[in-house]
Amino acid sequence: MKNLARLGCLARSAVYFLVGVLALLVAMGNRYGQTTDTRGALRVVLTQPFGAFALIVLGTGLVAYAVWRIVQSVQDRDRYGRGIFGLCARAGFFLSGVAHAFLAFYAFNLTFNFAIGSEWGERIVAKWVLMHPLGNYVLEIAGAVVIACGTVQFASAFSGAFLRDLRIPGRRARWIVPLCRFGLIARGIVFVIIGSFFFQSGWKMRSREAGGLSKAWETLHQQPFGGVLLGSVAVGFMAFAVFGFIEGFYRKTV
Repeated sequence: MKNLARLGCLARSAVYFLVGVLALLVAMGNRYGQTTDTRGALRVVLTQPFGAFALIVLGTGLVAYAVWRIVQSVQDRDRYGRGIFGLCARAGFFLSGVAHAFLAFYAFNLTFNFAIGSEWGERIVAKWVLMHPLGNYVLEIAGAVVIACGTVQFASAFSGAFLRDLRIPGRRARWIVPLCRFGLIARGIVFVIIGSFFFQSGWKMRSREAGGLSKAWETLHQQPFGGVLLGSVAVGFMAFAVFGFIEGFYRKTV
């Protein structure tokens, strides 16, 4: 399980880091940059030399991450318990595992093309939800939940709650802890923006209002001093990717 955790964290961090790098290049005005999400980052990998092999490696790592998160949730390896907070944390681990399992499937599908019509996105999901009774309320609740998750990222960064499950050597903690805080804050910002997209989609009953990471980058870039704002959050997103890698090596339990 420890090896699964490390392999999974390495693969996940590599994808997230690439997303941050591509956004940073956009902020710098580099033509190779893209405001994209994790799926877009995988598509970029495929276009590189030995891209198919790299996707197989990343896909395998993402499967490992998914398995680790799901086992971590079901077996409560971090001893969060069955209280409200504990169950919410474990549910978050489980959903993270499922999400990364889908991302692994996407990586393999890009390589082998064994599923036709597998493209999906936030607007398609929002459109499907709005077709059902009370769908707008579902989107509003989903948006509020994502915003709450972003707020939890802020709280964890400032309170140091993320250190609960880590055992970091003293000298390394001097640079690792601030890096982790910065990464969590950047991720929290992105979560709040994405959550607001889904809430607006439900409030206005328009699927085009929904969006994910790619739209979040574009929104940041369109603000006053957008280049600085996008670049700062992109660097923070890269810091979060490093935090994910650190998590695989310095966790107290796996």
